[in-house]
Amino acid sequence: MEDVLYDNVAVHVFARVEAGHALDETTTCKFRHLLEEHDLTRLLFELSRDILNQRGLLVKAGTIVDATIISAPSPTKSQAKQRDPEMKSTNRQWYFGMKAHIGTDTPGLVHGVAVTPANAQDVTLMDNCLHGQEEVIYGDTAHVSDQRRAQVQARGVQWHVLRKATRTRKLPCADQSFNKKSNRTRSRVEHTFGVIKHLWGYCKTRYRGLDKNAARVYTRANFYLARDSLLATMTAG
Repeated sequence: MEDVLYDNVAVHVFARVEAGHALDETTTCKFRHLLEEHDLTRLLFELSRDILNQRGLLVKAGTIVDATIISAPSPTKSQAKQRDPEMKSTNRQWYFGMKAHIGTDTPGLVHGVAVTPANAQDVTLMDNCLHGQEEVIYGDTAHVSDQRRAQVQARGVQWHVLRKATRTRKLPCADQSFNKKSNRTRSRVEHTFGVIKHLWGYCKTRYRGLDKNAARVYTRANFYLARDSLLATMTAG
């Protein structure tokens, strides 16, 4: 971080660090531990979300829920040669790590976050990603649940979770048309993950344990909420 503050003009301007006064690595590390110890990254994210909500910038009529895998190092690549016990493999054993669940409004602004081991079922974390005032909910086939659909529709909320084929039943044309229409809105959440994972490079965990890595997820969700302001600040500088 110290080198970045000196070498990267955009970061230097954003951090408002005077020449020759960049924080050393020890101070930066202590600050990170302080944020983790007091769960401040989550609180800062919620504060940013509430400010946007108060300004009428969050569209609360609909929520898009989705989840993505953040890979953890394999035992052969970790210094201790042991897997992180808080990280898990997906049900098909294809990926090992944790899962970030988010809820966004229909334009793609994040308002709900949850972090779990990678083997958690997406549909069980849906409530953590909703704000409770939705008129419509969008999700992929990992959120299919007849029970949840009945509960949601009983409240008068539209259920636009993608419909899923089975081994014995192909997807009817009507369901294919429904999925195509729903995907026009649902796919916006993929842009959010695309920015966080690929543009900002958060594809792998950096620390052991869910809490430390969850703090990084909340930080990046916060950056995503404030990205327009951050870009304006760096451009002005």
